[in-house]
Amino acid sequence: MKIAMGNDHSAIELKNIIKEFVESKGYEVIDFGTNTPESCDYPVFGEKVGRAVASGEADLAS
Repeated sequence: MKIAMGNDHSAIELKNIIKEFVESKGYEVIDFGTNTPESCDYPVFGEKVGRAVASGEADLAS
């Protein structure tokens, strides 16, 4: 199962913790970012995650 993840600049550390946990359970994670502390808008990454699920590229989103 593939799980899409996305975040804004304020949640990088938390996303990485969750990503590591999900991968330890045997799931594949598609990380749509961001991975930099530069200010950004969450909807940009949320749209990427949503489109991945809608297209079938990912099974679920976090």
